[in-house]
Amino acid sequence: MESQKHALGQALIYSLISLAVYNLVPCYNMVVEDSSLYIFLTDLMILNPVYSFAFSLFNGVKYGLRLWVSLTVSLPFVVPALWYYNDSALIYLLAYLLLALLGNVIGAIIHRSKGRSGQN
Repeated sequence: MESQKHALGQALIYSLISLAVYNLVPCYNMVVEDSSLYIFLTDLMILNPVYSFAFSLFNGVKYGLRLWVSLTVSLPFVVPALWYYNDSALIYLLAYLLLALLGNVIGAIIHRSKGRSGQN
């Protein structure tokens, strides 16, 4: 029961971190009126995918395969997608989910190989 509470707490923290990351650039664009469109594209096509992959990769290296991490990293993008962009940006949610899954799987492979090398 304690591990379920710990996992739920981690999921909440990961979701809040993801929500903050996904909202950084759109909030900046709302505050600074002279910001240009390429900042939005940089956010959608560079910053968010790198975050999704890297966060899941590091989590996989530390804890192993935890598929729920991919969901808690990618699903918070729904809020800025609908709020700042439009519903056509929801396709990026699928891309972020796949990148998060890939990062978590690669991290889990590294985690497993570290465990095996420690046994020898």
